[in-house]
This record gives sequence, C-alpha cells and structure tokens, in this order.
Amino acid sequence: MTSSTYIYTYIAFALIYAVSSVTLVLKTIGASERISKAGKTAAVDGHPILELAREYIGHGQRLVDYVQLATLLPLAYIVGSIFLGSAILRNQDWSGIANTLWVIITVLAMAASIILAVRGTREVHALSKIDTDKAIADERASNAAHKLVGRLGISTTLLVLATVFTTLNLWSVVSSLDTLLAFDYVL
Repeated sequence: MTSSTYIYTYIAFALIYAVSSVTLVLKTIGASERISKAGKTAAVDGHPILELAREYIGHGQRLVDYVQLATLLPLAYIVGSIFLGSAILRNQDWSGIANTLWVIITVLAMAASIILAVRGTREVHALSKIDTDKAIADERASNAAHKLVGRLGISTTLLVLATVFTTLNLWSVVSSLDTLLAFDYVL
C-alpha cells in the first residue's frame, strides 16, 4: 500500500470528523441553550413529572457521553498512529502491514465519527420532543439540568478544540501534499 493511500485516507477521515463534529457541536449548543432557558413550573402529579425528568436528564447524559467520545476519537486515533509509526521505525519491512492497519483504523474512526454524530443528533431530537418546562419542574431536576448544561458546555468546548486541531492538521497535510506523496511511508 502506498503512502498516497495513507494520506488520502487521513484526509477523508479529517474531513468527515470535522463535519460530523461541527454538526454535533451545533446541535449540542442548541440543546444546551434550551435546557438552560427552561423555567420552573409547579409539579402536577409528582410521579409523571419525575419520570419525565429522568427521561430528559437521561437523554442529556447520553448526549454528553457522545460528545465526550467524539472528543476522545482523534486522541485514540493519534495514539494508534504513533504505535504504528513506532512499529515502522523498528522494522521498515512492516511499513506495508502498518499502512494497511492504519487505513483500517482510519476507516473505523470515520465510521465512529459518523455514528457518534448521528447518535448525538438523535439525543438532541429526543430532548426537543420533551416539554423542558415540565421535565425540569422541581428543584432536583433543575439542579440536575444545571449540572448537565455545565457538562455539555465543557464537553462541547473540548470537542471544538479537537475539531480545530484536526482541521489545522488537515490543512498542514493538504498544504504539503506533494512532499508527503514523495515518501514510501509517512509517520
């Protein structure tokens, strides 16, 4: 497998990751704003409101999880790439195998990026179907929602930083594409 396959596969991953991450960031920001603007209403019959609050907070927590996993994805990808690069440096005969494994890891990372964005979008959609004011009707639910907004904010900020890093790295690869394509393998 040539270095061009390796490079173009990375470019595809970086583009897909950037688009799916920006989509997830925008959806998450909208959901976070809706949660933070929710007002308190009087609890109508405690039990249904509690179930609604649990459902609402559950969707929000899953959204936080997907955003955090999307943030960790490029870090795991980099660690895997470093491992494969180290294998090549130890034994250059492994460059073909390492590049093949790297392409497989890249395709898996692309799929994971898309899956996380789709699942995050589904959680945002599920949140939008629930009446926020009814779900956050009591003090406990309001406190949980407040913590959720904080976690969403931090997680979204970290995802933005990971997306910016990946985009800058993509620009670096594209701007030096001719040089990179001249090598038999790229670390």
